[in-house]
Amino acid sequence: MGMIKDRFLYLLSLVKWILLALVVGFLGGVLGFLFLQVFHAAVHAFGSYPWLLFLLPAAGLLIVFLYHVTHRDSDHGTNDMITSVQSGSKISSWVMPLMVVATALTHLCGGSAGKEGAALQLGGSLGCSTARLLRLDADWQKTMTLCGMAAVFAAVFGTPLTASIFVLEFISVGVVLSSAFPATLLSAFAALSTAKLLGVESELYPAFSLPNPDAKTFLLVFLLGLAAGLASILFCLMLHGSEHFLGHFFKNKYLRAVIGGILVILLTLLVGNRELNGSGQDVIFRVLEGGSILPIFFLLKMLFTSISIGSGYKGGEIVPTLCVGATLGAALGPILGLDPVFAAACCMLGLFCGVTNCVIASILLGAELFGFEGVLFFALVCGISYAVSGNHSLYHTQTALFSKASAKIVDIFNRITD
Repeated sequence: MGMIKDRFLYLLSLVKWILLALVVGFLGGVLGFLFLQVFHAAVHAFGSYPWLLFLLPAAGLLIVFLYHVTHRDSDHGTNDMITSVQSGSKISSWVMPLMVVATALTHLCGGSAGKEGAALQLGGSLGCSTARLLRLDADWQKTMTLCGMAAVFAAVFGTPLTASIFVLEFISVGVVLSSAFPATLLSAFAALSTAKLLGVESELYPAFSLPNPDAKTFLLVFLLGLAAGLASILFCLMLHGSEHFLGHFFKNKYLRAVIGGILVILLTLLVGNRELNGSGQDVIFRVLEGGSILPIFFLLKMLFTSISIGSGYKGGEIVPTLCVGATLGAALGPILGLDPVFAAACCMLGLFCGVTNCVIASILLGAELFGFEGVLFFALVCGISYAVSGNHSLYHTQTALFSKASAKIVDIFNRITD
């Protein structure tokens, strides 16, 4: 009887988390759809009215003000989502409206930022709020937070496998919270299905030809991984260094936002075009379609993004990271004798892996964006970048449980017997 009771309780628990995962997924799909409407409207407005660039300092002032009046001055963005999963701390319901408005303002006026930060924070707040509303315990709250992040990420980016693994992998370096995978996967697919029903169209990346899988090609891809790993270190140092530098010299957040906005305006005028503003999504597509780009574009994009994020503008760093990687690869491809489009795709994934320390999610991202045929190349470039990037990360709350350079592994057998 005891065994039957245990099986019955397990079945009830299984049904419970399936239903909760689907509910969070549906809500995440709706939330992702609404966010994309606001986001695309802001991006379109900036493209239609170039003079909005000169309002960037004013947008920064408004963002700081909104976070102040809602008592979110100490907001740490995606780092707060990681902390919530690690410790079970609650996520403020203010995160959702604030991130939508702040991200829209940043892109409306030409700040260099992405949209994944908003997606993860919107989803984390949704999942946590749902758990609190249903009076679930701390463990369920953590799982629902992960489900929410996976859901909105999938709805916004159209990559459910990547979303469901990424939120499990980026919490701690070297460990994947696989016990929550069925729940995050269901939430991601439910959110993507909901978003598509509402009219969201996934961005289709152009196809490209793969090189022969021989020793020479693997050596060249190894070099791309090395370059991506080194570039990821530089990007993390620039992002965190900019935040610390501006925070040290301009302790007043209002002044910091104004200074950052003015710097972005001056740099834009100096460059002479607006390709470095915004997320960089258009540049990614141009590179992957074989278009030419300035060889130092990746360095300039790092600079624009570091100033924007470091001075308090919102949105996230992942899409700019993909842009940096794509343009780096396009610059290195001809030098190495590789197709620049193939090199761009590889470095795009390698840089994403290097700054997030999510090697499995990065490989899956390549498979979902470009097809599974190139997965060997994607795995190699991501693996090398992951190793080279060391303990650098976009997220300062991300914990490294095991060193990449040591031979130590998780001894699961001893843990089971203990």
